[in-house]
Amino acid sequence: MKIDMILSVLSEKFPRELVTLSSWSTYHVNYEDEYIFITTRQRQYSIHLNEFLEFVSVVLARRSFVVKDYQYEHKHVPYLLPIVEVILVTLGKDISNYYSPKRMHDTARKHQQSQCKESIDKIQFLSFLELDSIPKEISRTASSSPMHKLHDEEQNVLVEVHYATNRKSCGGEEIFSGERQNDLNYGITNVSIPTNVHKSGNVERPKVFLKFVFKENKNKHFVIDFGKSLTESEFKNSLIEKSQKKSMMIFVHGYNVNFKDAVFKSAQIKYDLTYEWPVLLFSWPSNDSIRSYPSDRENALYSSKCLANLLDLVENLGVEEVIVVAHSMGTFCLAEALSRVSDHTSFQRLALAAADIEKDAFATHYADDINRIFEHTTLYMSSTDTALLASDLVNEAIRVGDTRDDILVVQDMDSIDMSNLDKGVFSLGHSYVSEDNRALDDLYYYLVQGAKADARRLKSLVNKVNKNYWSLHT
Repeated sequence: MKIDMILSVLSEKFPRELVTLSSWSTYHVNYEDEYIFITTRQRQYSIHLNEFLEFVSVVLARRSFVVKDYQYEHKHVPYLLPIVEVILVTLGKDISNYYSPKRMHDTARKHQQSQCKESIDKIQFLSFLELDSIPKEISRTASSSPMHKLHDEEQNVLVEVHYATNRKSCGGEEIFSGERQNDLNYGITNVSIPTNVHKSGNVERPKVFLKFVFKENKNKHFVIDFGKSLTESEFKNSLIEKSQKKSMMIFVHGYNVNFKDAVFKSAQIKYDLTYEWPVLLFSWPSNDSIRSYPSDRENALYSSKCLANLLDLVENLGVEEVIVVAHSMGTFCLAEALSRVSDHTSFQRLALAAADIEKDAFATHYADDINRIFEHTTLYMSSTDTALLASDLVNEAIRVGDTRDDILVVQDMDSIDMSNLDKGVFSLGHSYVSEDNRALDDLYYYLVQGAKADARRLKSLVNKVNKNYWSLHT
């Protein structure tokens, strides 16, 4: 199922009235200017197209129209599921196994829907000309948490992130654009993290309504407190000084990510893993849109040469231990880069999370270079990673990080299935409840402590071809 097919259905089938799949509540749906507008009797919601497409990919993966399967990870689920239902039915998708066993037969539901439509008054659209009229969302907030109330004053911590990027500088709040250049820009930033409200695994950022972004608040959100560009010489000296030549971590983000969000995610990983040494972000020019997948993949390939040069630069610093984390399409960029570099003695541990690389190509083309350079590699896989699921709307071939077909096991690498417990460890969006993130715990023991898989809290399983892999205990 392709994105253009989904967009076609949205344009052709909406606006229209729908009924929720559980409570039979009627509401109005319209699609306009890359937003889906949901109007109920009491309020109006808006969902950006990118967010909706990610939700569609998750539904396709889980094959469920049961609200409770999504409500703690996504907003407005009771209203979004019927929209997805319309799309899948229109495109001829078999959804007979998506419903709860207790659900009424589809014809009975549609009959009741028609009766509801005849009995309700015409829904009037709300006016949003004034900012004060924007409806307040119903969501779990830090201010309602008992833990938040224990603190009399806000506490923030500054987390330092080094960066190297081949994005073009654009100035203003965006800092760097989604356009590429041939060489690298270097710098350092301090990210302010509100420790009173921060939940492990999350990047707390202001809410977005339509095209309006609510103002940043340092006591509630990740905020860039300071940033400075560096020359290559200054950059290398800073890494040597901060690492004391002992350890450093490199993070390569996935697609559909802008520069600031990549910086925030780097800071969150460093803070949540309690990693005391420098974190170096390599930010390649992603276009911050789920529909930009083809151009992002081209940019990732183009950027692999710059990343290879950065890896050589880091190797020549003389740091004893370098650990690397790559997510989604960032794993493709890294894999291409590794084919360009010589053996690196300091590169110890690699985590490839939800790798967006075709399985056969990974095993036959990339695995040897990865094993040649890194002492140990772990493949973190998840059937629920939003970036990988979204790429499924574009790709036909099965990806390394996708567990829905089977768990890929490669010689001299550990494969770990995080599907049951992954609540957004690597994704950039918000999680909507706090989780005791055992996925982050495993990352800590692997990346920071260097513990082997058989020494961590993992259970050993066997895939369809009788190869051993690991899974987090539920």
